[in-house]
Amino acid sequence: MQKSTFKKPKLSIKNIGQLRFWLGIFVGLVTAVIISYAFNYFREIGRFFSILQGDILIFTQSNRLFYNRFFAFFGSVLGLSIAIWFWMNTQLPQKRSRYIHLITARTNVLFVFWFYLYVIAKFSSGLPPLFYRANTYNTLNLSTALPYLFYLLIAVIFLQNWLYVQRIFNIWKWMFFSGIIVAILGFGLPYVTNVNLKQIEDSFYKEYESVFVYIDKSIIQAKYDYGVKFKPKTLKTLKQFSGSDVENQLYAIKNAFKNDKPVSLDTILIAKINFHIFKNGNGINSFSFMQNKKLYPELIYKQIKKHPVNSPETKALFELLKDMIDVTNLNADNINRSENDFLTWRRAKMKRYLSHRFFNQLERVRNELIEDKKYQKYTKELSEIGEKTPKQDYFGFMRQSGN
Repeated sequence: MQKSTFKKPKLSIKNIGQLRFWLGIFVGLVTAVIISYAFNYFREIGRFFSILQGDILIFTQSNRLFYNRFFAFFGSVLGLSIAIWFWMNTQLPQKRSRYIHLITARTNVLFVFWFYLYVIAKFSSGLPPLFYRANTYNTLNLSTALPYLFYLLIAVIFLQNWLYVQRIFNIWKWMFFSGIIVAILGFGLPYVTNVNLKQIEDSFYKEYESVFVYIDKSIIQAKYDYGVKFKPKTLKTLKQFSGSDVENQLYAIKNAFKNDKPVSLDTILIAKINFHIFKNGNGINSFSFMQNKKLYPELIYKQIKKHPVNSPETKALFELLKDMIDVTNLNADNINRSENDFLTWRRAKMKRYLSHRFFNQLERVRNELIEDKKYQKYTKELSEIGEKTPKQDYFGFMRQSGN
């Protein structure tokens, strides 16, 4: 059998053409910057979906660094695709097979560019609304769950860029130096294409400032009045308004109060915070109040009976009960969103979602506690229960039917 004597020439600037070489470098660099910046920018648009849910997705320093670097590396390897495409638009003489390989190399790098750009763009734009709507976005942390998968993707794209070029030229030095350049851009571009994350966060906190002020004051009060310090995860969940962690906390509170055992002081204080802001797991902008997560007055009453009269738990339970009564005295018709803080307006708005069952239990529990003289020092702080307006009667009746 006759052996092939074909020897691949080395790829050089002379083969490419000096003007085409530098043009490829320039266009590739511009492409890398644009893609890196665009994905960082659209990441912030993705976080906007969480604000529509009445919550905000906060990235830790490690999360931000990871995504900034990934988008920088991703932009760099796609910039390399465009550079190679420019370089391969050159004339190669003689052999038809080499010409076919050249056409294939051009087509391949364009396919790599558009295919992976589509995949990452589709993945990035499709997941946020899906997970935000499902209230599970705070558990989706790909940067810690699958970090190596992202960088493996970068390596695959890099190698695919040179896949058909190596059939025409000897390119090992080009692969080596282009790899170094991609690495430099990957670590350097985050400082150029970084997007200000504080702008959207500051807008969110300003809009719901009254809610966060109340949560912070309640945490400080729990520490100084009761000596209770919450765990870091609990503090984080208290300042979230949707997601699986919030759902789990609300269900845990409801189950703890339904249990025959006395509820711990920290659980009572967490319940008081959650009820005061009417947290329901659907975001702070949501005005639904699901019955399976609602804390009813009769559960408060049973827990009061299980604790000593002068215990801090009893004091905290009466504060929670007082907060429930205070809500019934708010009038949404007299509270304007533009003239009052968000929390006051929200509490007045949520009054209509309290069912007949809730009002009837609240009135019965209040009367029974007032009749019990040993709770006199607490019951003197309990005001009269507000009247149910016809509009509230209507909503209460509709919601009560499921109870």
